[in-house]
Amino acid sequence: MPEDLQVDIPEIGTIKRPRRPVFQLPPEHGVLVAFILSCILAWKVAGAPSQEMDLTVMFLMLTVGSLHRPVQMAFIAFTGALILAFNYSQPWLALCLLLMPVGQRIANESVRFFGPSIRQTLGMLGISTIPLAAACLVSRGSQATQIAVLGFTSASMLSTGIVLLYQNKANIHCKPALLSATALWLWLLFKQPPAALLGFFPFLLQTLWIARSSKPTFKQIGIAESLCLSWTTAILFLQTG
Repeated sequence: MPEDLQVDIPEIGTIKRPRRPVFQLPPEHGVLVAFILSCILAWKVAGAPSQEMDLTVMFLMLTVGSLHRPVQMAFIAFTGALILAFNYSQPWLALCLLLMPVGQRIANESVRFFGPSIRQTLGMLGISTIPLAAACLVSRGSQATQIAVLGFTSASMLSTGIVLLYQNKANIHCKPALLSATALWLWLLFKQPPAALLGFFPFLLQTLWIARSSKPTFKQIGIAESLCLSWTTAILFLQTG
């Protein structure tokens, strides 16, 4: 073989695989923003500061940063659950932590039967609801936490439904998200009309913008989704004060 065509082939034992980081943020910006806003809102509506709530949110953040490492995620959730259950006598908060790895497994398994859109819906539902569910447990189901759970979960489901609709999926793929968002919004409208009307106005504008725009990019859709969720969070902050 000519010298200029010779290629050095490394030995099998010397090939190095790229190492994944220990913690990594989710690549979907909408999911990440929804989780951060949910944690902030959960801290606010939980009432007086408590170590239980702080620990729960901290372990939830660690589990979300371990989505790319299922074993590490399960270990962190199990460790946090043990601390909350035995050191703080909070078995229900421990259950909230354990729902993260269990929910991820269910969402991943559902892809085989229902396609990737159901994983997107379940993932957004879990990541936006679990921090607020923990706040509801800490505050013993106060009116403020009920409004926050209804409002933010409805907004996140509506956001997911709009994205799925934009992706030209069949109607059946976006129906679960849109139907659940509508049901929760009607419940919120009954309990807190101003939060329901003011909090979801940006989503109407987002839908009209997508319908009239000439094929917006997914990055633009993600930015609009994040802005709408931020607006809803701000309205819920004011309505639960």
